[in-house]
Order: sequence, then C-alpha cells, then structure tokens
Amino acid sequence: SYIGTFFSESSPRDLRFTNDGTEFFLTGDDKNLIYKYEMTTAWDVSTAGIAATFGTRTKRYNKGAPYGLGISSEKNRLFLAQNDDDTINEIRLHRGNNDFYVPNETRPTASYVSIDGTKLFWVGERTGSVFSIDLSIPFDLTSANGGGKTFYVGGQDTLPSGMDFSDDGTKMYISGMRTGKVYVYELSRGFDLDTARFTGETLDLNKYDAIISSVHVSTDGKRLFAMGTNKGRVIPFDLTDGL
Repeated sequence: SYIGTFFSESSPRDLRFTNDGTEFFLTGDDKNLIYKYEMTTAWDVSTAGIAATFGTRTKRYNKGAPYGLGISSEKNRLFLAQNDDDTINEIRLHRGNNDFYVPNETRPTASYVSIDGTKLFWVGERTGSVFSIDLSIPFDLTSANGGGKTFYVGGQDTLPSGMDFSDDGTKMYISGMRTGKVYVYELSRGFDLDTARFTGETLDLNKYDAIISSVHVSTDGKRLFAMGTNKGRVIPFDLTDGL
C-alpha cells in the first residue's frame, strides 16, 4: 500500500535513505530542490517530517532536473545526478562542492556510492547502462580514476531511472520508467559490474504508479521503497518473502 504523499514537490524523482533508516532525502525537478526528511520510527515513512531543503540552482550550479541521489555513509555528502547535464555533483553539506563529468552518458538518472566510498555508480537513460568508476579517496569525486566498467540493463528497460545495491554489493536493483518495474541483478563479486547478471526477478508497480523513478532497499534487505513520480508517492513493500 501507499504510505506518504509529499505535497512539497509535484514531480519527485529519487529517494535515498540513510543506513540507519531514520532520515531520507528526496529530489524533485519541479522546484529543483533536495528535501531532507527525518523519521521518528526507522524505515517508517508515515512518521516522516521535513527537516531541511537544499537548492540545486546556485550561482555555481545553475542547473535543473535533479534526478538521482547518492549519500555517503557518514551522511555529510550527497551525490546528485543532473539529468539535463552529464554531471554528478558532490554536495558537501558543510563545505564546498565538486563536479564529476560522467563519461559515455549525457543523461544520468541515478547515482550510488558504495558503503566504503571507493566506487561511484551511475545509470543513464541514453545508453540504458550502469557505469562504475573507482574513487582512490573514499567519497571524493576529485579522486575518480581508471576506465571504469559498464553493464547494460536496457534489455529489461530502455529508460532505467533508479538504482540501489545491497550493502555487500552482491545485489543490484534497477527501476525502469518505461515498464514501471523493478529488476534484480546478482553480482558474484560485490560491486563488480563485470560479474553482474539479471536474475529474472521483477516487481511490477504499474498498479500503484505508471512512472517509477527510483528504488531503495533497506540495509537489512527486508523493505523496498519505490518513488511513484506520477502520483508523487512513496510505495513501500515488505521483502521478507522475496519480491
């Protein structure tokens, strides 16, 4: 069932929880803001209240369409994928920001940073692919190096919109805007796209919302949260018995 409708943003795009489940951040391309919500009960979005907002249109970053959002495990850095620009912005909540211009993809829709901060991932709607690159300094986009890796997910949905991983990196979840489904992939080596494969597991969300823009799975793997952009709602699911 649906839980929560966020009237502060009519076109929400991504939803990202902190590891302890007591906070989440929401992006939207209506007001070009990032919203921070706090929950009195972990992982229960019905107890959420707005705590802060952050602008994505600044003198330095005069960009719009904030889509995908990653967050560092220390909760002090956000990683924002700009859909109208081939950029991921590293937003340091207490000091200056950095940019990373993503190779091979001009319309990134989601970003993710591994729990140890050493790998940056993004997915894009032009290529239908997931990309990764190493960070020699954890959570620091200026330290991105190497040629990176690619995994094609367009065979399931040609407009991949959201992305999440299990904490150990052996499961990857991709949401698709064209099909309105969430797809599950396995990686035999954690966070290594060279070892990824589609499991065949899917979760059809069309009866809840026709446009699914993001997916997030709780750290214990028991709850899945999807963002329905058309109705502006968070869609939670219990994964205790699987998809």
